This record gives sequence, structure tokens and C-alpha cells, in this order.
Amino acid sequence: MLTSQIESSGRYRLGDLELDVDQHRLVRLGRDLKLSKLTFRTLQVLASSAPDLVTNDELASRVWNGRIVSPETVMQRVKLLRKALQDNARSPRYLEVVRGQGIRWIADVEPLTRPRRRSLEFQGNPDASLGVDLMLPSKPSICILPFDTMGDPEVDHNVFADGLTHDITTSIGRARWLFVVARGSAFKFRGSGFDVHEVAHKLGVRYVVQGNISFVGRKFSLNVALADAVQGGEIWAEHIYADVGDFFKVQEEISDLIVGSVESEIEYAEQKRSLLEPAASLDAWSAYHRGWWHLNSFAADCFDKAEHYFKLAQKLDPTSARARAGLSSVHWLRAFLELTNDRDGDIEHCLELAHQSVELDARDPLAHWSLGRAFHLCCNFERAVHEFEIANDLNSNFALGIFAEAFAMMHIGDNEKSNSLLENAHRLSPYDTMTYAILGVKAINNAMLGRYDTAADLSVRGAKLLTFYCQMFPVFAAVCNVMAGRDDIAGRYFSTLRESRPKYSSSDYFRAFPHQRDTDIARISNAFETLEQIH
Repeated sequence: MLTSQIESSGRYRLGDLELDVDQHRLVRLGRDLKLSKLTFRTLQVLASSAPDLVTNDELASRVWNGRIVSPETVMQRVKLLRKALQDNARSPRYLEVVRGQGIRWIADVEPLTRPRRRSLEFQGNPDASLGVDLMLPSKPSICILPFDTMGDPEVDHNVFADGLTHDITTSIGRARWLFVVARGSAFKFRGSGFDVHEVAHKLGVRYVVQGNISFVGRKFSLNVALADAVQGGEIWAEHIYADVGDFFKVQEEISDLIVGSVESEIEYAEQKRSLLEPAASLDAWSAYHRGWWHLNSFAADCFDKAEHYFKLAQKLDPTSARARAGLSSVHWLRAFLELTNDRDGDIEHCLELAHQSVELDARDPLAHWSLGRAFHLCCNFERAVHEFEIANDLNSNFALGIFAEAFAMMHIGDNEKSNSLLENAHRLSPYDTMTYAILGVKAINNAMLGRYDTAADLSVRGAKLLTFYCQMFPVFAAVCNVMAGRDDIAGRYFSTLRESRPKYSSSDYFRAFPHQRDTDIARISNAFETLEQIH
């Protein structure tokens, strides 16, 4: 039989099946059986324990790497495995479920090859080896390698480089949806002699951040890149050139920039990767990311598809706070964009699902973000800002949370603070898909501050970045440009808006953007009066 010491490598015969752990393959009569990552892992754990019974708790711990999941989620995974194997529950050939106790693998298990032992050849410790399972965790995994330093050999720049590496590791570790390798292991790979694929293999991670810093006097140049070491290739890179100046301030600013960019790029990469998995074999994490992919596409049926996948994620993992946050966002967008016949009902669902998300995981910033947005829809800006502040305290590099707080501040009328938050959000994620929204909100802020030319320029830049129709940007551009006296440009944007919403008026604007300050309401009302005249 298999043992836990060799389950992460080798080839085995399981009845009429052939399991190749290294190639992640399960074959029957020459035909590959397609298994998702979690289903394949479930098979490994059960077969490695044969003929012993595996309890539900033990299976949950070993398949989900210690993450808390419900018994229903465990049994759903067993059902998916049974379906893939075409096993009959009444007369099983592979899986025997002992009600109330656990699951047993009942087919014969026979090794076909001697499994390869994974050894780690760390710098300074060439004989070290690990007795741990280095399969990729169920959630995205990352390692922050220590930055290389170049420059004056008489000066020790490692203090700066190591401090930066420590800061990034600590900050990115606060994003609880990421599995982050501890710095003690990462620092074993100091130096430029390691390939990212080697590091990923030896630490059991998918993503690797690495970089180098060159110093010339008080100036330094930083190159940093994020690689998907499993699929191959860099998915993000950045070059920073600055004066050391205030040592700790510069270090903190660079750390924030890198962490914000890395988190957003991994989210995007995970969404794309989820699209490659067959729908029938999706796990909760992949279903969740596929939901966000559809929601962010703004295609005609994106909301229905997103809702389907978020509900699937919720079904596969009833404890997922993020699945509830995703569902809340579906209702939020339907209500905000007025793509529903029951706006009040969507607002109610948005708020209810956001509350459930926070109840499931009060330490997840996305849960508090979704609750803050729900309160925003209800025009309860005090509660909204409170939730956004919690989200941003939980993860200071949460660009989406910072933008949401800035959006709320625009409505409250604290336009200077809103602009400051927008600058921070944009700095953390300079290539964010929400850049159009950042520019649009900044445009309204500047208009309310009397900076009409700046507002008009920003509104046009934001509208040009938009790849789908959204009433926010024709109206923002129309309002800001008419305030700047650019009636021809304002008229074109207002005509574009009226083509899709023929009766759009200031009342529609204030329903979507409920400004709280009387002077702001008066400015925008006057702008609409002018737009009506020139249209």
C-alpha cells in the first residue's frame, strides 16, 4: 500500500487505474480521466491511506491544507471523484463511504515505480531535505525572494534590500487568500543562482517575486518581477528609480507599490487560469474566480454567468466569505447600473449577502468592502466609510477598498481626502482595470473644488479608457466639460448618454450618485440645466 511518505511522487496501479503523481495523471485503459486539482488530491489521500478508513476531518485537513471546510464540502469532493471514476455508490469498486465515520479506498494499490524523493539543496545546506508534501496549495501560493544588490562593494546595501523583502513578505501575508512562504525559507535562496522554476518546485509555490537593486551614491534602481513559475513566464514587471532620501519612507512606499501590484496581478491571473478548467471539474476557488472574470467583463450576460459561478462556489464551499461577497457585488452592480426591474430588491440582497460574508470571515477585507458598498447603496455613508476603513486596516494594500472609500468621500463632499485616497489606490495598482473609475471620480472631485479645466481633462481621459458602456462616464464627462465651458465636448457626451437613456436627467444622476452637500447638488443641477439647453 501507499504511505504518506511517498504519496507526493511515483506511479501506482489502483485496481484498473494507473496513477502518475508526478504528471498529475489518472489513466484507465489508455484513456486519461480528467480530475481537478482538489479531486486529484482527494484521490491521493484516500489511496495513500488504503485500506484504512479516512475520517472526514482528516480528509479535510489533508486535502485543503488545514483550511476549515464543512463536511458537505468534503462529501461534494468525494462525489465528484466517484463521478469521474464512474463508481457506483451501491456496489462500489473504489470508494466505500462509511456513514458518519469516513471514506475508505477499497481497490488494490500497487507501486509501479520507486517514488522520487524531493530534496532541497539550499545555499549552505546542500544535504537538507523535507518530509513535507510540496503539492501546490489550494489557494494561490507565492514566495518573495530576497532582492539582489549591486553597487559599491565597500557599502553593505543588504540592510535596505532585506528590509524591503521583509516588508513585502509581511504586507502580502496580510492578504489571507494567499499562501505565502515564510521568509526563513525564502532567504535560503539568496543570490542569483536560482531559477524561478527551481524555487517554485522546491518550495511548492506557483508565483515567485524576485528583483535586484543597483546603488550609485544616494540613487538606486530597482527591478522587480512576478513570475508564474508553473505555466512559465513573467506576468508583471516594474522598474523604479529614486533617491534613497528618507530610508524608511522610501522603503515603505516601494513595498506598498509592489504589494498592491502583485496582489492585483495574481487576482487577474487566477481569474484567467480558472477559465481553462472544465466547468464540470471546478473547485470552489476556481468557480469564485470565474465568477469575477464574468463580472468584470461587462458582457451582455455577465451578471447571470457571474451569479451562477458564485453560487457554485458557495455550494462547493458553504463557508466561503468571498463567494457571498461576489454575489453581493452582482446585486450591487445591477442596482447601481439600473439593470434590474427591482432595484430595491437587489439592494436588499446586496446588503444581506454582504452581512453573511462578514459573519463568515470578519478578517477578510473583501467581506467588509462588500458590506461598505451595500451601505453606500443605502446612502448610509457613515456605516459605509466605517466598513471601508476596516477593510483597509486589514490590508493596507487593498486598492479596491481604498477606491471604494474615495468614492464614498466624493459623495460626502470631502473631495480633497477623496483625491488623496485615489492617488494611493492608483499608486498601489497603476495598471488596474478600474483606472477609468479612478479618473472619473477624481474628475468630479476637482469639479466640486472649482478646478473645472482639470476636471474636464480627467473626465475625458477616464471615458476613453472605458471598454464597455456605463452611464457614469458619459455623464461625468458631460457635467465636467459643461462646467469648464467646453459646451461642444459636453454636448457630444450628453448626446451619447441620451442615445442609451433618452430621458436621462439630473434625478437619474442623483439616484446613482447621491451627493450629500447642498453646494455640490446645486453645481450639478445647474450643469444639467445647461446641458438641456445645448443638447
